[in-house]
Amino acid sequence: SSIFLRRYEFRPRITDRTAAPLIWRAEDLPPLHMPKTDAEVSAARELLRQAAQQISAYERWVAARAGISQRQRIIEGFPNRRKGYIPAESMAEQWTTLAVQCSAPVSPHL
Repeated sequence: SSIFLRRYEFRPRITDRTAAPLIWRAEDLPPLHMPKTDAEVSAARELLRQAAQQISAYERWVAARAGISQRQRIIEGFPNRRKGYIPAESMAEQWTTLAVQCSAPVSPHL
């Protein structure tokens, strides 16, 4: 399985394909769907955990190389930035928190 995360809409989608050709446009994506079965949900959570860890590492790298103030200026320049966005100094930690939450057991009552 593979996971797809949109920049401005946090609704992870999955595909059964693990290797895709280079993707440059939305039209190049393989068919995507919301995880439905227990196996798909489990796979999506693991893929999301891995992605969140990678994004957290990237955010730490950016902060170390460019500085928090530069990262904050970039974030403030996003036209679709919403009220309540995560500030640059908290971004890496928030991605780490998401990765940890993806590892937590799922409540059967959710």
